[in-house]
Amino acid sequence: MKYNEVTLIAEVILPVPVKSNFDYRVSAAYTDRIAVGSRVVVHFGKSKLYTGVVKRLYEQPEIGEHRQLKPIEDVPDDQPVLLPKQLELFEWMAFYYFCTEGEVLKASLPSGLKLESEAIVEWIDLEDWEDLDLDEPTYQLFSILHHQKVLTAKEVGEIWNINSPANRLRNLEARGLIRRGHRLQTGYKPKMIKFIRLAPEFQNDEALKEAFDSLTNAPRQEEVLMLVVSEWFQQNELQKAVLKKRVDGADSSIKSLVKKGILEEFEVKADRVAALEFKKKEKEITYTDEQAAALAKIRSSFEEKPTQPVLLHGVTGAGKTHLYIDLIREALDRGEDVLYLLPEIALTQQIIDKVKSEFGELVGVYHSRFNDAERVEIWQKVISGDFRVVIGVRSSIFVPFKNLGLIVVDEEHDTSFKQNEPNPRYHARDVAIYMAHLFGARVLLGSATPSFESYYNARLGKFTLVEIKNRAVKAELPALHIIDMREQRKKRLLKSYFSQPFLKAIDETLQRKEQGIIFQNRRGFVPWLTCMNCGHVPRCINCDITLTFHKRKGELRCHYCGYTDYEFSKCEQCGSYELKQQGIGTERIEEELQALFPEARIARMDLDTTRSRTGFLKLIRQFEEHQVDLLVGTQMVSKGLDFDNVTLVGVVEADLMLNFADFRAYEHAYQLLTQVSGRAGRSSKKGRVMIQTFLPDNPVLQVLQQPYGIFFDLESENRKQLHYPPFTRLIRIELRHKNQLFLEAQAEALRNILLPTFGKGLLGPEYPHVTRLRNEYRQVALLKITRGSNVKRLREILAARIDFYYRNAENKSMRIVVDVDPM
Repeated sequence: MKYNEVTLIAEVILPVPVKSNFDYRVSAAYTDRIAVGSRVVVHFGKSKLYTGVVKRLYEQPEIGEHRQLKPIEDVPDDQPVLLPKQLELFEWMAFYYFCTEGEVLKASLPSGLKLESEAIVEWIDLEDWEDLDLDEPTYQLFSILHHQKVLTAKEVGEIWNINSPANRLRNLEARGLIRRGHRLQTGYKPKMIKFIRLAPEFQNDEALKEAFDSLTNAPRQEEVLMLVVSEWFQQNELQKAVLKKRVDGADSSIKSLVKKGILEEFEVKADRVAALEFKKKEKEITYTDEQAAALAKIRSSFEEKPTQPVLLHGVTGAGKTHLYIDLIREALDRGEDVLYLLPEIALTQQIIDKVKSEFGELVGVYHSRFNDAERVEIWQKVISGDFRVVIGVRSSIFVPFKNLGLIVVDEEHDTSFKQNEPNPRYHARDVAIYMAHLFGARVLLGSATPSFESYYNARLGKFTLVEIKNRAVKAELPALHIIDMREQRKKRLLKSYFSQPFLKAIDETLQRKEQGIIFQNRRGFVPWLTCMNCGHVPRCINCDITLTFHKRKGELRCHYCGYTDYEFSKCEQCGSYELKQQGIGTERIEEELQALFPEARIARMDLDTTRSRTGFLKLIRQFEEHQVDLLVGTQMVSKGLDFDNVTLVGVVEADLMLNFADFRAYEHAYQLLTQVSGRAGRSSKKGRVMIQTFLPDNPVLQVLQQPYGIFFDLESENRKQLHYPPFTRLIRIELRHKNQLFLEAQAEALRNILLPTFGKGLLGPEYPHVTRLRNEYRQVALLKITRGSNVKRLREILAARIDFYYRNAENKSMRIVVDVDPM
């Protein structure tokens, strides 16, 4: 190639935690297919294949051997899977959240679109392999490989019952007995359905008669042809699977008729995510004056200040969802797409039903409970424009909208919007605001209990504040009863963990054929077991945390790493059988309430009962149809549930939230108690909330039904004095290592590197409440950055300081996790 000739180069983002992107040469075969946002298959490292995405295309002169770039191996799609604005978003997220664009890419794409290669072992045609001097495991492998020709390294490991067979396979390859390689894993494949139809040349009476005459001695073929013809006259093809069900042994007859040319077999791509069923549109909603005024103010703000987010602060039951629906309709009328973010999709089926009843097939739902193939097809339907409204959890922030015009973040305060593990540790609300800036879209944040950050921004005028202070229709806020458990205990009125007023309220609710929600933010039967002889408490072998007892499954389980212990009938320290159950979880509450109210229909909603894809939906439907009287659950029951017949909400143990060791404890407790209380009395029926506590004078409980601003002002004073958000920005730095002494030494070394720049703004590193997780010890440092500081510059300095720390070779084994705006 001459010097003045040019080569097309693609800068490719790979789904790996490496800071830089990589350039690859685009061959002439792919120049017409490749574009920014296209998926490409490339070699990375010695032999591994990855699927990456093109960030940039550019031309440059061919400049000799030192610029020998690897070629792009394949461009698997006809259209890009990401759009340019999304790639801009990736770049911002990588900088803001201290990660790489590759990690953002890995988090964004459905698994079916981000393929990696897998190690394989290939058979070499050895005629005398059975005569070789082979050990038993190798002989077993060769016996299987001889027939299958190719095995993955994972399959070899399973045959040999070892985790890593690489060294042994390398030795076999060196002896010339096998060949090792890599191949790209199978990714998304369209679902194809086979159909049978009459061949064109037999679609006339004369030819058809001849066909039947030729089948006189083949009655089964004749029967199959008759069924196909009857469908053909109705202008329908017949599914092959249906035909096989209707005629015994039809498969061989179909093959014979296809071979004779009488029938044709063909495939049609099936839609895995065809429009979901939805209820008919609800009756028209009449707005209250307050709702109408709020909607007008939102529209006015969108018109006058389109780049400024709007915070809709409305009490529980204020009818915020109906306002969202009107604004979605207006966006669609303008030809815009809409993203509707919810904290947990499984908990908001009622909202999905409402939105789909309005907009039908334009609505797609995107969340992790769909399988990989379904998520790919949803992704494709968004990029093709079939889905104009997407309802989803935080991961749906990455869906490829072409003309995004409105983002609704419902329950914007919810901590589920924050990704904690792994990178990128992003907050979907904040990413939504930046994404809206890129698209020129409008943002509406909604909550009955806004986050301190959002409410503070509204107070400063950075957000437009719109408030609805009363419930819709004629519903009133439920009556609040704070039950002093100290007094109940002194008077010996407790039954297990339940006070007399609490049980009386449940009984009255059941007598009136109404429903109740019982809240306890701790799953399992009891939080821990204690040996009454020596005091030993069973703990996780991987984490510094007690094991939770799950009675129904008969196990002790760690809720951090999943470690499970089934041998707990006696103390592992002293052998005593006197093990006492301490505390109370949702499983025990369900059991004890069933004993106290044997006629009641009681169900439990927590992570243990809703693991399946349909588990939550089934529970919701049962509760909605009044097949359940009392619903016991964790914070799942606080979100998105709207039932007219719920008149009682009971909180078994409020002190769990109030005593949590975190500066946000009161904020989260206020939000959770307010949200769960809001499930009661959402119709004309009067609601009650019963909160059991040993701390009745706690300030959170005292202002629970006061205007939110009163609680905000009260808590803000403490935050301001201690320099916590929203008056500062936080960056959490966590160091992880298996060797505790090494961790302590390196934590001090990193502190010395950061201290000159950040001074008093650096707290720690020190051990957190849980010092060891998944066999790694942890120390945590906090950086407090005052508002008004050059945050961008401080981030650059922090990144440079961490890079400087890693230049020391012995520090490479230390894991440093940076979490911006931790929750």
